[in-house]
Amino acid sequence: MKPLPFKLDRERRTSSLVEQVVDGFRQAIVGGAYRVGDRIPSLRNLAKELGVSLRVPREAIAILSPCAVVAPNGLNRVVG
Repeated sequence: MKPLPFKLDRERRTSSLVEQVVDGFRQAIVGGAYRVGDRIPSLRNLAKELGVSLRVPREAIAILSPCAVVAPNGLNRVVG
């Protein structure tokens, strides 16, 4: 799995870590780092790579899923 194309800014006070993950994925998709059908890392791997609790990527994916940005595909999540 390729490294995430975004990092979190823990000093930023205007948005939460969850919002930063959502924005990071949206920008990565628009910028072409992720394409339709690409797998994204598991929640555990996202949490580990970003240095956050499992709650942060779980909530971010929950926000992205209804917008069809990220869709479940069996045990994987893919860009939709």
